[in-house]
Amino acid sequence: PAPRSRSIRERFRALTSPSVALASLPRSAPRWLGRYELIAPLATGGMAELYLGRLRARGGFEKLVAIKQMKAHLSDDPGFVDMFLDEGRIAARLTHPNICQVYELGDDDGQLYMAMEYVPGIPLSTILAALPRTSDAFDLRVSAGILVQVSEGVHFAHEHKADGGVAAPIVHRDVSPTNLLVTGEGVCKLVDFGIAKVLTEVSHTRTGVLKGKPAYMAPEQIRAEPVGRRADVFALGVVLWECVAGKRLFQGDSDFLIWQQVTQDPVPLLRELRPEVPAALDEVVQRAVAKDPAERYESARAFAADLRRSVIPIGGPLEPPALAMYLSTLCADAFAARAELVTQALAAEDADTAEVRSAVQKVSGSMPAVEPTASIRLREHTAQVSPGASTSMPLGFDVSDDDDGGEPVRARRPWRSY
Repeated sequence: PAPRSRSIRERFRALTSPSVALASLPRSAPRWLGRYELIAPLATGGMAELYLGRLRARGGFEKLVAIKQMKAHLSDDPGFVDMFLDEGRIAARLTHPNICQVYELGDDDGQLYMAMEYVPGIPLSTILAALPRTSDAFDLRVSAGILVQVSEGVHFAHEHKADGGVAAPIVHRDVSPTNLLVTGEGVCKLVDFGIAKVLTEVSHTRTGVLKGKPAYMAPEQIRAEPVGRRADVFALGVVLWECVAGKRLFQGDSDFLIWQQVTQDPVPLLRELRPEVPAALDEVVQRAVAKDPAERYESARAFAADLRRSVIPIGGPLEPPALAMYLSTLCADAFAARAELVTQALAAEDADTAEVRSAVQKVSGSMPAVEPTASIRLREHTAQVSPGASTSMPLGFDVSDDDDGGEPVRARRPWRSY
């Protein structure tokens, strides 16, 4: 949302003028998508923008969400629209502690959006930049604790079943450090199913078009060949290698150089970089990143099981409580910065709303009596026509002026969900 530069009087006039359409409300006024209030921008990408959002209701109900909004200039491109709808449709099928939940896929007057679980965490890439690699190999327990968790989420997606119990495996195809968020409770969640694929459904990808990050693609994926669950296992192996080594596995000045490394070059042994790495851990990585899919682990859960066993001699993977305690010190600044962003954004939004509410109350207090509001007339009419009938409105419409606890009335457009 743009900085709030207009005066209270200007905002009040805009909010209360019946001739002003919602689309022309001042940029300083709260922005909405469907029933969600957009509080602050969190990130932006080539296809969508991510916002911190809030859902509020009567009785003090309030829930923070993440709102992913498709960029307006892409809304006329059927290909991008299909991708966005596919992401929401696919991710909404998955409910697992290690997967970011999608609550709703909606369309507000042509603006496509997804309402998702707000994960108050930091990406694994941030953790890896701060993680010290020490001779006692404690960092291996940290990395194993994170990778074991996310592997369970990946495995759950791979085992997905459609209605009737028919197998409908979902392959993420973009497992990478930036798509793994770790919360302050030590829980790791897989996010961004933007290029995920249900293996039993027909693909919409055009021939020769790559989707994903080349440095985390399996050889068959980077060659634009059909992929299965073992492509995600390969990506997990790459992430694990980078956690241990503290650097990128596949890197180059061009996508071709990365393509060459992924498809042809052998993966260096970790023990050559760090002698303290258990031999069993090296074996786990080498099997996960095998060029031939048939030589990799058959599932993400099998990968996680061997990973867990490989670090038992050094104490085993850190469980969420221990992981949370360690990261609370290691990444204190990152967690604090994220919490401060949310706190300040909410405070600014609430202060702005309070200012407008105060202006409304002052002006309305000096106004003469007016005719009954739409909601009162509706109730009276309903009572006359059909005594005892319900006066509830359809979801998505709100003409009441007394159900928001004193909040200024917001003109709401009809919205629909997919």
